[in-house]
Amino acid sequence: MWFYIIGFFALTAIIFMYFVRAYHRDSESQNAPLPFIVLNPYFGFGFRSGLTPKEFLEPSGRIDELLHPHGNGSWLDIKANVLGFWSRHPFPYAPEKDELVIGIVGGSVAQWHSLQSGALLEHILSKELDRKVTILTFAMGGMKQPQQGQIVSYLFQTGQKLDLILNIDGFNEIVFNVRNKARDLDSTWPSIHMLGLVNTLVNSTVLNQNMLRTFLEIARCRRISNTVISLKKRRHLAPIRPVLIWLERRLIIHESNLRQLLENNQSGSEKKLIAFPKPFQSEPESEPVQQWGRSSLFLNGLTSSLAKQYIHIRQPHFSWGHKAMTDKEVALMNIGAEAASLASKYQSGLDLKAKELVAKGVNFVDATHIFDAVTETVYCDSAGHLNQRGNDILARFIATQIAPLLAKP
Repeated sequence: MWFYIIGFFALTAIIFMYFVRAYHRDSESQNAPLPFIVLNPYFGFGFRSGLTPKEFLEPSGRIDELLHPHGNGSWLDIKANVLGFWSRHPFPYAPEKDELVIGIVGGSVAQWHSLQSGALLEHILSKELDRKVTILTFAMGGMKQPQQGQIVSYLFQTGQKLDLILNIDGFNEIVFNVRNKARDLDSTWPSIHMLGLVNTLVNSTVLNQNMLRTFLEIARCRRISNTVISLKKRRHLAPIRPVLIWLERRLIIHESNLRQLLENNQSGSEKKLIAFPKPFQSEPESEPVQQWGRSSLFLNGLTSSLAKQYIHIRQPHFSWGHKAMTDKEVALMNIGAEAASLASKYQSGLDLKAKELVAKGVNFVDATHIFDAVTETVYCDSAGHLNQRGNDILARFIATQIAPLLAKP
């Protein structure tokens, strides 16, 4: 008995000392960690050029959830291109004669869908249309309208050949617009959720070295926290799980204190290099829905004027549709309850706006019910992202909607 008790405390001490040394070693490093997200002069933000999905996902341990149940992860080593997007094909892309090119825009659901099931969608469409079909990814987590409109406008002005724009969205346009408004920021601007820390980094780098050091300390704290979270999942470390939980809580408190310090020391907006404007005008509660509709009409008009095709897919989510949720999905829904409640609140408004879009000639398709008859787990996290099974189902559904639009007359 004493042997096990001594062994437990000895192992606990070793783990604790490992993290203490790792923390101080990281703190003393002269090399500042490279950010995942960087500023983009046209779209607000993008991934750092060269960053891979594997680098991005590994610290949070999300890879297995996304790949479930049969994904091969061949996309994990794709490097972000010069525009800051993960795409299986280069940019700019020069298509072959008679090749069809589809550009996907939207937020993280569109991004992961393109990476995980883009090859399947290409295969189905190429076979159906008897032509080579290539999908280029211009979607990224945290993006929302009108960023999709900005991106597509830019792409056409660069001369990139695109035969069809596939816009998969609906969730970010609600949640991030509402959160911007809650921070007294104009809802049409990029999400403060994504730009907040990058904005702080740019301002503090030039204006306040103490703020920069605090920012880097937060980054170090987050990396060690992610390591602790990863260790908690390992069964052979179950005996020291209470210690890991204690350590995780201490790191969360420390990070929270650092973030508060950062916020307290920020200068006024007139001294910042990058400032977010207050709302341009008084926004009604329905503004997120109205913005969603206006942006889709803009994309439809832009593509039509260039004799291109546009299709708008409303993404599936926990809060929409009538899927019988598995126990795992119910647990995930509970974690993401705040965002899910916002999505539910605006559902009827989105439904009405969708009917307006169809009446005005937009190729709009509601994908919120595609999992109604599915009994397996298709959602992989509290944000409503899809696992491999869910993305494959979505790809097959989208293929049936796109093929008629691209079929030769």
